[in-house]
Amino acid sequence: PGARLEDVAAAAPGPAEAVAALDPAARASLERELRYAGYVARQQELVARDRAREEAPLAPDLDYRALDGLPLEAREKLARLRPATVGQAARIPGVDPTAVAVLLLHTRRALARPRGGE
Repeated sequence: PGARLEDVAAAAPGPAEAVAALDPAARASLERELRYAGYVARQQELVARDRAREEAPLAPDLDYRALDGLPLEAREKLARLRPATVGQAARIPGVDPTAVAVLLLHTRRALARPRGGE
């Protein structure tokens, strides 16, 4: 934020001439890209993280009734509908954000647990 194209061009040898030769519309476009590059990168990271959460698998034999922290309604619906991923579970009416957080915590713990025989 606050960086100008001239500042960047001046910091590296060579690009100053290229920047000076740009037409005003191209120059404005490059300045916008430069100014917002950090914000765009952060948003892309958030999207990737949300996508990973959405696609986090749930074990087909998961005993939802044994998960502490799940509201009763969510336990019953999850046990009956057996979603394959956290994203599918989140779209079930009655499964609130707290229940989704419990499912995510469970999947992280299950992935971190050492597997027998390996």
